[in-house]
Amino acid sequence: VESSDLKQQCHDLEINSAAELKDRLEKLTSELNDKWSKKFKSDYEKIRRELTQQKDEERSKAIDELQRQKDKLLTAAQNQIDQLEQQLIIFKVDFDAVRKVSGIVTQVDQSDTESHRILWGPTIRRNPVGFLVEESMSDPTVVFPMISDCRNQ
Repeated sequence: VESSDLKQQCHDLEINSAAELKDRLEKLTSELNDKWSKKFKSDYEKIRRELTQQKDEERSKAIDELQRQKDKLLTAAQNQIDQLEQQLIIFKVDFDAVRKVSGIVTQVDQSDTESHRILWGPTIRRNPVGFLVEESMSDPTVVFPMISDCRNQ
């Protein structure tokens, strides 16, 4: 009887040992799975942060470069505008000077024409070289050149 009891106890012990071993293996497997899951998750988060940081840095560099290019283009455009404004000022000054001279020449021409009309009346004509001569004289003499004729030469 003792031998069969021993066999039974040995059998029960084997079953209990196998069950304990199975429980321990499941527990270790679960712990290892948890440990590696946490490790993978930690590594994933670390890599994700690094990639996000790298992407943000690259985006920032790209934005800075675009800003520099924009500033450069704006500066070039402003320089062109400034040059055009300076040219416009010069053109306005030149135009005003030409208009002023033109007004003076017109006044002189009108005065010159009026003076000739009053002094010489219908007897004044131009000779081929542009000088006025008096036709009533027997020997036409050169009287004086017209200002407009001098200006055209």
